[in-house]
Order: sequence, then C-alpha cells, then structure tokens
Amino acid sequence: MGQKERLLFLGLLNKGGKLVVGPSLKKEKRPLSLVIESEGPSSSERLRFRKKVERENIPYLKETITEEELGAALGMSPLAFVGILDKKAAKAYFTK
Repeated sequence: MGQKERLLFLGLLNKGGKLVVGPSLKKEKRPLSLVIESEGPSSSERLRFRKKVERENIPYLKETITEEELGAALGMSPLAFVGILDKKAAKAYFTK
C-alpha cells in the first residue's frame, strides 16, 4: 500500500470511528492496536508518546508523511500522532 492509499485508509477509519487522533490519544482508555507517528513532532512530544506505547506495549510505526498531510487526510489541522483502535484494521495497515 502506497502513501496515498494509507492516508485514504486512515480517512476511512476516522469516518468509521476506529481512529483516535491528537491530544485525545494520550487520554484514550480503550486499547490501541497501533500508533502512527508522522514526521515533525517535537522531541519532547515524541518522547511522551513513545513512553505511553512502550508502557502499554502498543505497536508503533513512524511514517514518512508530514503532520500537514496526515491532518489533511482526516479533514483536520496538522496531526503528529494517530492511534488505530481496531486490531484487524491495524493489521491491514501494517501488512500493506
């Protein structure tokens, strides 16, 4: 799956309510299946999220997409991180 297809897939997941975005990701109580990082978050922000995913043993993927591209794909302002809630969707994103 290319970069454009991945962004479209994330947009579909967002519409289906299977995606957690931005600041609400830190406070999310439901189990996350995958956390995706875009290029550009500050080192302190990156460190906070990596601690969370390591502590909760969540798969983590750093993508080569910008914060602006990620936000635009979801119809939002620039985003540094998104989390996928659905296990099958996370596996589909990971394997393609």
